[in-house]
Formats: sequence, structure tokens, C-alpha cells
Amino acid sequence: MTPAEVQARIDQHLKALTHLYGLLNQRRPTGDQLTPRELQVLTLRVATPMTLRQVGRALGVTEDAVKGAAKRGWVKLGVTRADQLPEALARVTGVAA
Repeated sequence: MTPAEVQARIDQHLKALTHLYGLLNQRRPTGDQLTPRELQVLTLRVATPMTLRQVGRALGVTEDAVKGAAKRGWVKLGVTRADQLPEALARVTGVAA
């Protein structure tokens, strides 16, 4: 294959992957589906240096309840890493992180 043919094949695959990613992204739940508790827990985690245990104490719930709310919120927002959370919350709430 010539370099031009290789580049054409790469471009074709990238186009297909971009299309597939768009289809998958449309099916992902949106932040609008966050429960008030999930939003509260995730916001506290982003806005304060509190641990999950401290968040639980502040809210009067168990650490396990906080972990569950955080995990469900991450899934709903499509977040897979902690550094993605501030931007995802900003997108949902309209408030800059």
C-alpha cells in the first residue's frame, strides 16, 4: 500500500469510529437524571476536600450510602476518572467548576 492509501484507510476507520462513538454517546444517560442526593454528594466531592466518610457525616448518612450515590452519579454522567467530574458537573449544572 502506498502512504496515501494507508492514510485513506486510517481516515475511513476514524470516520466510522467517530460515528459509532456518537451513537453510543446519544444513548448514555444525561446528568438531568441525577437524584438530588447524587448531585449533592458529587458537588461536595468536587467543591470541598472532604473524604467520602466526611461527606457521609455531614449529610447524616453512611459512608456506603455516599459511595453508592457517587458511583451511580459517575455512571449517569459518563465519568470514568475523577478529573472528569468537575467538567461533567459544570455541564449539568451550568456552574463553572
